[in-house]
Amino acid sequence: MYKNIISLALLAISLTFSQMTVAASVTQKWAVTDGQTIGDDHGLWTNGLGASENEKRHSFNAGSMLTEYDNGTAHLMATATNRFGRNAQISVWFDDRQDTYAKNKTGGGPVLSEWYYYANIQKGSTVIIDSITYYLGMVMLGQGPVLQIGTGANDKNLAFGASTWVDVFGQGGEKLFGDKHWDLNMNLTAVPVPAAIWLFGSAMMGFMGLRRKSKTA
Repeated sequence: MYKNIISLALLAISLTFSQMTVAASVTQKWAVTDGQTIGDDHGLWTNGLGASENEKRHSFNAGSMLTEYDNGTAHLMATATNRFGRNAQISVWFDDRQDTYAKNKTGGGPVLSEWYYYANIQKGSTVIIDSITYYLGMVMLGQGPVLQIGTGANDKNLAFGASTWVDVFGQGGEKLFGDKHWDLNMNLTAVPVPAAIWLFGSAMMGFMGLRRKSKTA
């Protein structure tokens, strides 16, 4: 009986290890909220889309997340809503992580010595609004500010955050909204250690308890 229980415990540990292997590529997870200043609170700014300022300002919803990986990529998976209830579904993959970059957005008060950057947006990154898909690219083909991360990098205040400008394209690759670009301004809060670590610890403790019981039986 104990052998069967121990086998199940080992299986649980093995499954936990496999979960950790999948999650091992994740270096950091951040909960995303709006980068804010008084009167200018937004996470996504859709310049050119919307007749009024309030139509252009979208605030991040709960569950929005920026995830960084050890291969130099980062994924923003988020939703944001404006004051009229219009929803934006955001999925942006960044890559080309760098420790320095020439162009910076410094409205938040720069601490450039600790900032780092993702200098490219991968093809297929999108924002979907009203069932219309908008494709994103780095503003001016990477010659403008890229995704910057650090204290004050949200371009709005001295909180830890991130921001970038993005160009917007249609499905056929045509640039939309003339010379206007969209903004992403984010405050970032670190998300706790993945649950797989705790699962692994619990499985190990249970396994050790079963070993002690089998020895005394």
